[in-house]
Amino acid sequence: GSLLNMIFNIIWLLVFGWEIAVAHLVSGLILAITIIGLPFAQQHFKLIPLSLFPFGRELR
Repeated sequence: GSLLNMIFNIIWLLVFGWEIAVAHLVSGLILAITIIGLPFAQQHFKLIPLSLFPFGRELR
């Protein structure tokens, strides 16, 4: 990754990223309570690293 991506990731983490990551964590924990919600909980947990450091990443 480039230096610019790293700088943007740090700014993003401090301003928005941590709040979005906490929201994904809480949503995932709530969904994990039921069997039907488990696949959705897994997807929320997978989105936590992306919500923390989105620049230079690619969705698959």
